[in-house]
Amino acid sequence: MKILTCCKPWILLVLLALVEILVATRTQGAVLSFEPGDANQHFVFDQMGPYEPNPYDSPDDGADHLAQQTSSAWVGMKSGETSSASLFWDGGLDGGNNSLLNLLLPDTFDLNSFIIAGVYGSQTVTLQGLNNGQVLYSGNLGIDLTPQLFQADWAGIDQFQILYGGDFVVDPQHASAAAFHNWAIDNVIYNESLTPVPLPNSALILALGGLLLTVSGWRMPLLVIGVARRSRRG
Repeated sequence: MKILTCCKPWILLVLLALVEILVATRTQGAVLSFEPGDANQHFVFDQMGPYEPNPYDSPDDGADHLAQQTSSAWVGMKSGETSSASLFWDGGLDGGNNSLLNLLLPDTFDLNSFIIAGVYGSQTVTLQGLNNGQVLYSGNLGIDLTPQLFQADWAGIDQFQILYGGDFVVDPQHASAAAFHNWAIDNVIYNESLTPVPLPNSALILALGGLLLTVSGWRMPLLVIGVARRSRRG
């Protein structure tokens, strides 16, 4: 008689340890730099996206200044004439694509800080941090073509939104772009805010898994023989 074991204890322990290690490594702080291959790592963009400033622009606009300050080839910029733009967290069960990796991530993140600049002029923008559509944090910030750091320190959000202000003033050197209230951001520093469920030490879990693997190596044949004998008697 052949016995199939679909779920051995040592396998569960080893998988548990690997998941704990994965969660621990994913809870470290990260930087969204909008460079190719990085821009869509954990976020879904709405009315904005990665933008590569033209290094030959003359005069430089705010996106050029931002790229120069952060030593970046790409930044994030609001599209066209829309009134707002958002970054949505793509982790957890509520994530955008629900990949295997994202299903293991928390549903929210902490927004620490970012650098922002107006592209063609100055204005007062409204910055919001939301969770499930509810505004948890809100603030106003005056921006112009000179990049500045915004220290958010917002915890437990799944959406970060910027709304353009009604007091936009175009920079005289960019008068031809007067209709575009664009802004640009870069170096968004964030981390996952959900504290992992306390688990035993990973090394201990792996050790127990190895012990069970060794024990199962000599106990399993005896178990199979015993079951086979009982089945013949039946």
